[in-house]
Amino acid sequence: MTLTWLSITALTAVMTVFVSLSAVSDGVVAVILAGLYLALCGGAVYIITRHIRTIDRCGVGGGKSAPFGKRWDRLATVAVLLVGISVVFSFPVGFGAALPYLVRSFGRYAPGERFERRRLGLGD
Repeated sequence: MTLTWLSITALTAVMTVFVSLSAVSDGVVAVILAGLYLALCGGAVYIITRHIRTIDRCGVGGGKSAPFGKRWDRLATVAVLLVGISVVFSFPVGFGAALPYLVRSFGRYAPGERFERRRLGLGD
C-alpha cells in the first residue's frame, strides 16, 4: 500500500511541477501560481487528514458519533467537482489528497482498520 501511495504522490508532484513550469511566463505569475497551488494543496491535505482521522475514530461509515464526518465528506465531494473544472488546478489538489494517505500508509493499520478491530474485539 505504501508503494502505491508513494507512486501516486510522486506522479502528482511531478505533474504539478511540470504544469507550473509550463504555465510560468514571468516572476509575478510564478508567485501567484505558487501561492494558489500551496493553498489548494494545503486545503486538500487538511480535508483528507480530517477524513482519515474520522475513519480511524468512527469507522468507514462515520456513524453518528463522528462530528465532522458528513460535513467533510460533502466538502471533499464539492472540492473534487470544482477541481474537475480546471485540470491545471487538479494536480496540486491530487498531490495534497495523496500525501496524507502516503504518510498514513507507514502506520500499523490502514485507515479505519483500528476502529474495526476494536469493534470486532480483536484488540489494538
